Amino acid sequence: MRIVFITCDDVFYLPRFFGRVLGTWAPEAAAMVILPPLRDFKTTVRRSYDLYGPGGFVRNSARYALRKLGGRLGRWLPSCRQLSVEGVALAHGIPVLRPPSVNAADFVAHLRDEVRPDLVVSVAASQIFREPLLAVPKLGCVNIHGALLPRYRGMLPSFWTLFNGEREGGVTVHYMSAGIDDGRIIEQRRFPIHADDTVETLIGRSKALGAELLSDVLARIKHGTVTTYPNEVAEGTYYSFPTRKDVRHLKARGRAVA
Repeated sequence: MRIVFITCDDVFYLPRFFGRVLGTWAPEAAAMVILPPLRDFKTTVRRSYDLYGPGGFVRNSARYALRKLGGRLGRWLPSCRQLSVEGVALAHGIPVLRPPSVNAADFVAHLRDEVRPDLVVSVAASQIFREPLLAVPKLGCVNIHGALLPRYRGMLPSFWTLFNGEREGGVTVHYMSAGIDDGRIIEQRRFPIHADDTVETLIGRSKALGAELLSDVLARIKHGTVTTYPNEVAEGTYYSFPTRKDVRHLKARGRAVA
């Protein structure tokens, strides 16, 4: 089974996520596609500032810079390859592609005619997949989402799960359609939310559990034993990226981002 992973250049959670998944599935990975950020640099910085506040923004920016530097060094230093998604892929001998648009006609044609994936896996991809891309792999496209769909569709679900006082979080692997976080659900797993959890700890735990879940789902797809059930989008909820006001409300409820 030829698998193409499509993801973003996150440095905090995804290198470890892919380290876990590729520990089993690297021999079947045909390519790692890394997409550019969803927003421009100015918007990304503003959102990070609003989310973390002044002190947290400075600390997070320093962490980001160090990890980005380590990730770049990973191109030449094997010891640094676990610090970036690209480095993890290269450590396993997996080709890395960086198209400006995952839906561009030339990229879709390259994927279809040259890479020829049986399955496409979306992990925190920063672009919505359009129909021509979704039609490329014969086994379909699957996505992993850090919440229990159909609730908490959209952006940063760990924030909203904590914001709304949920007692448990979870992850979902589902087939993809043209809608956002739409498509039939393959499997979900849950974990309890503790009194001292933050948004960051929830993201970390959802990624760890998600790596296990995705590996299990890939095995079932490979062996043709997948079962699915409806993702009732009409019964779910959708959230955008939290604002500064949302962060204040989160803190007023005794929770924190980090």
